[in-house]
Amino acid sequence: MKNDPTLDELGRCLMIGISIELHGDPDGIKHSGISREFDIAKLKQGDDLAEPGFGCGHITVKDITPEHITVAFDSEVLEVPYGERAEGKQSTDSYEYTQYWAKYFQINLLTETMNKYNAVLALHANKDASIISETCDKEQEVLDNLNILIDKGYVDLYPMKALLSASNNWARQTIVRPGMFADILQEGIEKDTLNPDHSRAWVWMYEAVRSNQEQDPYSFFGDPELIEPLVQKAAEKGNYFAKKVKELMWQNTVDQWWELVESQLYDIAGAYVSRNLPDDIEQQKAGLISNLDNMISIGCNAVYPLKALLAASDNWETCKIVRFDKFRQIIKEGIDKNAFGKRSEKAWNWLEFAMEANDPSTFFENKDTWEDIFRGHFVPTHIVFLYNSYIQD
Repeated sequence: MKNDPTLDELGRCLMIGISIELHGDPDGIKHSGISREFDIAKLKQGDDLAEPGFGCGHITVKDITPEHITVAFDSEVLEVPYGERAEGKQSTDSYEYTQYWAKYFQINLLTETMNKYNAVLALHANKDASIISETCDKEQEVLDNLNILIDKGYVDLYPMKALLSASNNWARQTIVRPGMFADILQEGIEKDTLNPDHSRAWVWMYEAVRSNQEQDPYSFFGDPELIEPLVQKAAEKGNYFAKKVKELMWQNTVDQWWELVESQLYDIAGAYVSRNLPDDIEQQKAGLISNLDNMISIGCNAVYPLKALLAASDNWETCKIVRFDKFRQIIKEGIDKNAFGKRSEKAWNWLEFAMEANDPSTFFENKDTWEDIFRGHFVPTHIVFLYNSYIQD
């Protein structure tokens, strides 16, 4: 498979440009930057390419061959060899003259496709609707070009094709056809689209996850056992966007775990509040603790304060600590694993809850443990207040 293939080419193109400049003043441009591209396949001998914006007379196609194109700017004739540019000038009066040029080249299909994509993107950016009917034909042109490019070896375009095919508004990139995304990505994986060296593929994988964080990535990525090793491998090899994909997928998984355990805790605490404990209450509590261990196993160390509090208390409504050795042991494990470090808002929240539900001065045998928790971290103000109120004095 091609890693960074030579850019493929569409058709021959003629670009012409005009500027009107003042004599004796190279900076005195009166009318500049006017240029147009013309598809050679649509041109024929005798066509007049002049437009009102050019501010000149006739621009006539005199001859077209694979080797050259001849263009007449009024009476001045330019013969332009393929792959080159030719230019000339003619005076219009004693004060100004016309500078003109022509270039005969081939359009790059990948560039052409991205230009078309950006044109659709600009139109979608100003739309609230999901389906924008006036751009459907343009969208299909982009997708058709992607298919051509993929067939020619640009396998790193599969994730782009997947995301655009699975979303309606290309500015929002919300995936509304997850099955289609998964099918296209699966086809790409079979052709090595997620090779660690395929930066373009990983950019679009990142865009898919970033734009759909309210969805489980596996709902559109497909089989986790297939995707996870590819993400891990590319991230380990230093692919920046693979690392970002891994981070977002991890955060999504953690968010789902938090949603589950907080729902479990709500139900268990509610049973204590109602004084109507089910027969399997201890099994439910053990199941929640087990889920916290699962979170720790994937690197979510922010759960340590919650695990410590629940494992050390019997009544999960009041959360009064009765097993201080257990609490201290789990908190110490959390400190060793940086439970109060980056992305630890939940850790501080549950530590605060524990401090409000209990006398924090009884948590640890001395202040050294508190200093271990605080060391090197930005400690929330309310935690500092509770510490000063109960312990420092």
